[in-house]
Amino acid sequence: MFFVPFHRVKSEASDTEIPKYYLNRKSLPTLPSSFLDKTGSNESLTPLLLNAEQYYKEYIATSNPVRIKHNVRFLVNPDALEDCEDLLSDDLGSWIQTKTRKKWYDMRYDKKAKVKKVVKVGDSSDAFLVCRRPFVNASDKTLHKTIVDVTHPKGKHHNIVFVKYEFVGAPEREVKV
Repeated sequence: MFFVPFHRVKSEASDTEIPKYYLNRKSLPTLPSSFLDKTGSNESLTPLLLNAEQYYKEYIATSNPVRIKHNVRFLVNPDALEDCEDLLSDDLGSWIQTKTRKKWYDMRYDKKAKVKKVVKVGDSSDAFLVCRRPFVNASDKTLHKTIVDVTHPKGKHHNIVFVKYEFVGAPEREVKV
């Protein structure tokens, strides 16, 4: 089971939960909203990213998300893409990066070496760096994309990233570019 503070998660993921695939593409399993707290904070997201390969393999996408017309979240393995930069481009036209948020965290592990929770620390080369990059679609300003990645203390990028598409203040729909 995935452990985060109980007040932050609606329900824990079931071991028998079957992944749903975006547009029925087996290479694009969607991330259930129950895996994260309501805001998708770094405190709930970082343990999920670091534990994904061992505990949530069936939820890792191996292709770039395309034809997005719904609010949706993915865990993506950039190593499985033709080019890891593919996450920055898709079939939705160009994106404008609005900022970059960097925060450092120490990890707390359970007895099985699973990341149980994260603790925010100051800028530190001995901590995990969580980088959150929000984007706004140039053709449709209500469509936002957020990419979150983790860098290990020695500078190695973690191979699973979080990608979220969300229509902000507007209904879900097909985007015309």
